[in-house]
Amino acid sequence: FILRTGIWDVNDPLIIDGNLIINGGTEINFSSNSYLIIKGYVRFNGKKNNKIILKAKDDYWKGIYVFEASERSFLDNVEIHNTDFLKDGILELTGGVNFYKSDVDINNSVFLHSKAEDALNIVESDFSIDNTLFSKCSSDGFDSDFSDGVIKNSTFKNILGDGVDFSGSNVKLN
Repeated sequence: FILRTGIWDVNDPLIIDGNLIINGGTEINFSSNSYLIIKGYVRFNGKKNNKIILKAKDDYWKGIYVFEASERSFLDNVEIHNTDFLKDGILELTGGVNFYKSDVDINNSVFLHSKAEDALNIVESDFSIDNTLFSKCSSDGFDSDFSDGVIKNSTFKNILGDGVDFSGSNVKLN
């Protein structure tokens, strides 16, 4: 699936069984009960002067869950604002943005104002995070569970919990 560039409002949960591509210049405003679930990979292709912005219409939204992707996901020049954890029925995730069994590279991005347990949670995946800001998080900035990855040139500030939290992971920090 490819989302056309523009400004979009999402008022209900959006569940995609497949891959999702979003290009720079796209802004998505989520209502408080909405979230994005993708069973596949994501390619969020923002540019330095043409970012992708995912944010709440009001206070907070329930975030993103990417799981069991067959290919590596990419987030480049993406700003993710005001996430809460995703709870709906039996699904209950701790992160505002969650990758489960889905390898991912995150570059030049921002995770801002998360009130989830983790602004970003990566589980059983390979990852790289470069030049990314985690700020104003009411709990942990980044949580890696049973994953392998690299974090470099990134900033963690104004975080009330752990900047980084690793459980059973092999992570290199630079």
